[in-house]
Parts: sequence; structure tokens; C-alpha cells
Amino acid sequence: MADKGVLIADGFEIQNVTTTGFNAGGTTYNASTNASVETTIVKHGAASVHIAPTGSAAGRLANAIPAGNRVLTVSFYVYIASLPASDLLISQCSVPASSPNIIYKQASNKFGIRFGTGTSTAFGPTLSSATWYLIDWTVDTSGTTYSQTAKVDSGTEVNITTGGQTAADCTASHLGTTSTTTGGPAADMYFDDWIIATSGYPLGEHHVKLLLPTGDGTHNAGTNVIENQAGTDITSPNAFPLVNEVPAENTDYIQQSASGSGNYAEITFDDPSDATVWGVTAWAAVEGAAANGSGMIFRVVDSSGTTAVDMGTATGTVSGTTRRWSRALVPLVGGHSEWSTEPSGDLSGLKGRIGFSTDVNPVPRALLFALQYATPGDGLGVNLVVQDGTHAHAGDNIALTQVHELVVADAIHAQAADTQALTQAHNITVADAADAHAADNVTLTQAHNITVQDGAHGHIADNIVLTQVHELAVQDATHAHTADNLTVTPPGTIAVQDATHLQATDNIVLTQVHELAVQDATHGHTAESPTLTQIHVLAIDDALHAHTADGIALSTDEEPTEEPGLGGGIFLGPGFFAKERIHGRIRQEMPAFTQSLFAEVNDDELVLLLVL
Repeated sequence: MADKGVLIADGFEIQNVTTTGFNAGGTTYNASTNASVETTIVKHGAASVHIAPTGSAAGRLANAIPAGNRVLTVSFYVYIASLPASDLLISQCSVPASSPNIIYKQASNKFGIRFGTGTSTAFGPTLSSATWYLIDWTVDTSGTTYSQTAKVDSGTEVNITTGGQTAADCTASHLGTTSTTTGGPAADMYFDDWIIATSGYPLGEHHVKLLLPTGDGTHNAGTNVIENQAGTDITSPNAFPLVNEVPAENTDYIQQSASGSGNYAEITFDDPSDATVWGVTAWAAVEGAAANGSGMIFRVVDSSGTTAVDMGTATGTVSGTTRRWSRALVPLVGGHSEWSTEPSGDLSGLKGRIGFSTDVNPVPRALLFALQYATPGDGLGVNLVVQDGTHAHAGDNIALTQVHELVVADAIHAQAADTQALTQAHNITVADAADAHAADNVTLTQAHNITVQDGAHGHIADNIVLTQVHELAVQDATHAHTADNLTVTPPGTIAVQDATHLQATDNIVLTQVHELAVQDATHGHTAESPTLTQIHVLAIDDALHAHTADGIALSTDEEPTEEPGLGGGIFLGPGFFAKERIHGRIRQEMPAFTQSLFAEVNDDELVLLLVL
């Protein structure tokens, strides 16, 4: 549920901590002692409040609580510049007796809760100086037993009670010390994002944000009635810049120079950046041109123009030249149970109207009109940085043998990051994670060479020694060569270069009579069918194979001998060269040869040279 029953939401972004309220029809802080605006040490936004009790004087800032509230939820951030040497009052809800309060408990170096000046109970972590801590706290003074519960930074909570009390309203909520007798030592405390509500404990991490005027609405300025500081009638869009400075200043402003209960300047506010809103407060600053009192109303209206809340009166807002302030809770409009921040929704649709005075002596001057709203979450922007995902793509040089159109297809990359789970409201800025992979079409207008490197294969086998009669069969050495389908988009010629294979075997030594049979060495070359999308000439050059074997010569350098059982047969010796004297049996003993036969007769010898 978004509605927490917020009574006050103050991030101190208005940068005012004075108690000088509107003379009538408006209220602001009801106590401010040794309190000032701080713009350096802040938890969120641009400002916090610095409260500095001196030891001899209290230091506090207090808000009055509307009557009838006896159960309160209070949440704020606190920062103690230097931890003091004795107990220090941090915050209090005021009731007639036994007021619930939070202290710095020096003995344990922790926060503590207590009733009045009674015994305190420590809670939360051991504290460090100059560190922001979140306090969530709820008090109940609705019965005869008072109770309070608190925790630090959403940690372990502590609860205490005290009986014998009288039910009473909480009349004020204080930050800092309430008096010199119960407040404690000198200290420098800083507070930010103070929320007082009737429900919702624990509120947890939260943020109170500022909405300033950013545009003009529809004016009903009249003539010489609603003007700027120079006396010029208000016309769009010159109203909102006059009331949007923080802190408020009086170098420019909207003034009402003549009575007109129906005249006003209308401004629009900045849109909220959060989806959930707990509560909204309106803030205004005014002063008069001279002494005496006069009137001016700051009115918040919804998108339909229906009044949500007024600050000031038509006759009694101003009191002389003193700058005066007002704060008012903006109630939910349209009968809704929670705020909507959608465009033209409850909060986004709020507008401000300034004027309606029936007493303009002295001339009233509107200096500032703004809204603050409470929202859950830390409220800090988050920068989500995605590092560059850079890719380098390279390919070998391509040589084209004819005129072609070379198209480089897109190289697309998808970069993904895990889903970010955000448990609170955040602003996520995602830097560009851009990858551009582009290659212009390449048009080649001259002849080029595409060179496919040889796919060479070498086949080797150990030497084969045959010691008896054998049949030597060399099985097929089959090779399959495949290439992906080629798609050629313009007419062209695809030339496939020779795929050369070399088969070699060591010399074969036959020590007896053998039959040497060399089987076919068959090679099969296959390629997937090319797909041609236009008319092309597909030329595939011969895939030639060279098969070589050393010359085989049958020979001996010795006198021919007859092997036993061969009847003077031929001796086949190394070198493959054979000599045999003529014994009348050569033709019967020698096998038939299909190669050339060269014969030379010399000294009754026949020399046979056999060339395979």
C-alpha cells in the first residue's frame, strides 16, 4: 500500500529552517534552535539540516503534530560528525510525561531508546562518527502502557514499554535536543529525509524529493492585477520562472497589485521520477512590499482545477517585509486511496495558483511555490555501464579470376546482459553498447586470379621383401575431394586447378621367380553439385595423376647360374638388369614381355634389355 498516512515529508530541499510562518492560514516549524541549512553533508538531494547544540544551549528542529495522533511512525537519516563523550538526545515525540526518545548511548557506543530520562536500551550497530544511519521508529501513547520500537539500517529491532501512563496525543516531533538539562553535550548532528506518518513502520530506505515549477498553466491574471516584479501583466510562459528559485529570493516574483478574489497566475510542476509516492507536501514563501499586512493565497489544485489545499488567506498572509513560510499536507484528490504518478495522474496533474487577494496594501509578493514528495528506495540514480564488445573479423585475401560481384554478408552479433533485478526505484542509465559490423559491397571491374592451393597427398609404404612365390596386389588408393556448393551471382567462369597426387613405392627386390601384378590405382574425385543462379560457364580442368615407378631391369654382373630345380633359368639380380648366355632356351625360359625388346649379339652372347 502506497499511502502511509504521511503528515510531514521534509527533505530540507526548500532550504529553510525558520519558524516564521504565514501571518494567517499557514504553518511551518514550531521550534528551531541552533539549526541551519547544510548543502555539503547531505544524504540525498541538495540539502540537509545541521543541528548543533552547544551544551549550554539546545539544538533542535520541531514540527507540530495535528491533534488526535497517538501512534506515530518516524523515519530519518542522522549523521554525527564526532561522537560525544556523554549521552546525546537525537529525537523525541512529545507527550505530557514520559516522552519516547532516541539517544546516542555513550556507554555502549550505540543508539538507545528510553522514556523521558529513564534507563535506555541500546540497539543497532556500534556507531562510527561521520556516517549516515537510517532510523526507523514507531511510538504508541494511546493507552496506559506506552511502547516504542526502533531499528537502525533495517537491522534488528528493539522494543520497550512503560506502564502506569495516561493516554495522550503526540504534540510534536523533534530532531535534536529539547533543552539544556536533558539534551546533553555539544555536538554536530545532520538530519535528512524526515518523514512523520501515522502508519507504515518500518518505512526503510526512502527519499524526499523536490518538484519545482517548470511551466505555466492557464492564467486569469486580469489587467494590472497579477503582475511580475516590473509591473507587467502575467502572460504565458513568464510566471513559473518567478517562483522556482531555491533558496527563495526576491529579485523576481509574482505580485498582486490590485484586489481580485478570482485572479491568479497558474503554474505547473515538474513530473515525479518515481512510481510510488507515500505523501506530498506543498511549500511557499511570501513577503510584502512595505509595512502592515495584506493577503495572498497559494492554492494547489488537481488536473480538473478542484482545490486540494490552500496556504494563506485573502487578507492576512503577509506581515510587512518579513519573509514568511508555509507548509501544508496535500491530501489525495479524486477520492483515490493512493497517489498516481502517471502522466496527468494525481501527482503529475497537480498545479499551483497564486493570487486571490482582496487586500493588497502592501502589495504581496510570491517568492516560491514548490512540492516535496516522499518515495521508497534510496532514490539515487544508478549508472549501468556496458563495456564495449569489440570484434575483429579478418579473412584471407581473395583473388578473383574474372569479373564478379563480391557481397559480404552481415556479421551480426547479439550482446546480452543478465536481467537486472531492482528491488527499489532507480534511474538506470544504460550507456550505448553499439557494435557496427559493416562492409561495403566490393565491385571488381578488372580480371583477377582466384588461386586454390594444391591439395597434395603423399602415400608411402615400407620396403616389401618377397622370399617365395607371391602375388603382390596393390589395392586402390582412393581419394575423395569435396568442396562446398558455389553460388556465383553474375556470369563467370569457375576454374578448378589441378589436384595432383603422387604415389611412390620403394624398389621391389625379387629374389626368386615371381609374378608381379600391379593392380589399378584408381582415384575418385567428387565435388558437390555447384548451384548456379544465372547462366554461367563451369569449367573443371583435368585432375591429372602421375604414377611413376623406377625402371625395372633384370640383371646380374656375374656369370649366369642356374638355380636348383630351374634347369638353368634366369637369375634376377639387383638393378633389374639380366644377362644370359645363349643356351637355346632363352625364349622358352623368359616370360612374354609387352614392352620393347632390344637385342645385340656380341661374342655369342645375347643381351636383353627389358624396359617396363
